[in-house]
Amino acid sequence: MHHDFALVIQLLEHAIGVAIATHDIDTAITLVSLLGVLALVNEIAS
Repeated sequence: MHHDFALVIQLLEHAIGVAIATHDIDTAITLVSLLGVLALVNEIAS
């Protein structure tokens, strides 16, 4: 469970980096929000 979650976080961070690099700010904001929600869910679940 935690390993899969870490992988999802890693992929999201990569996607955020790509969005920022391509100046796709709306996507970056959406992904950061999603990352925050996932982190919160992970904290509650653990």
